[in-house]
Amino acid sequence: MNAALPRPVEGRVTSWEGSGVGDGWSFITDGAVYYLGAAAITPPIIVRRSNRILCSGLYLGRHRIAGMHESATALSAWESFYVIVGSSGGALIGLQFVVITLIGDNRILASQGAALSAFGTPTVVHFTVALALSAIMSAPWPSLDPLAITIGGCGVAGLVYCAIVVRRARRQTDYQPVFEDWIFYAALPCCTYAALIVTAFVLRGSTHAALFAVAVSALTLLLIGIHNAWAAITHVVITAARSDQPPQID
Repeated sequence: MNAALPRPVEGRVTSWEGSGVGDGWSFITDGAVYYLGAAAITPPIIVRRSNRILCSGLYLGRHRIAGMHESATALSAWESFYVIVGSSGGALIGLQFVVITLIGDNRILASQGAALSAFGTPTVVHFTVALALSAIMSAPWPSLDPLAITIGGCGVAGLVYCAIVVRRARRQTDYQPVFEDWIFYAALPCCTYAALIVTAFVLRGSTHAALFAVAVSALTLLLIGIHNAWAAITHVVITAARSDQPPQID
């Protein structure tokens, strides 16, 4: 009773064939036939809905590919910037190891482990985060969603570490921090890591502004680390000079 299926049409053709009675409706594309019905009257609404679904799928696919291309183009524009920031952060991390080695030769400074943990380790951490952000922003991400999650994770981890640093700075007794120390060891790092969290939420909606925010955050962490490293070195030099002076007898 059923009529034969329509014969496929070769070539890249998109069309609907069939009378709707007996042979049914067939969708032909790229030489393949998708049969929708046979030995019955196929309502035309099925044809229209199927065509609408196909067009929607093609639109979403093209839109997604276009979004991926736009994201890759936006990230590639910052490649030179992150090469500079990342290489600077890596070099300064190496210098910090040199400074720690020199401190180890001074018994007085080497005994101040609590102060070193509160004011020396954060400098290395900030340099490391600047290096990590440079690597993250240079990676070939398939979309902005995993990038936003990674940036937000860095911000949350940074805020948690800032809280640990403040706790260590308040508990140690080897060095009395001044107002400037609280700004560069607590306030500025907390604001920078908080900015990364906010950036993660607005990355898809305001991509260009968010990329600027990430770049400013990475550069800020690098500058904070440079300031703190210089402050630590001057403190080491002054403390070492005082310890080498013989006691004065009145």
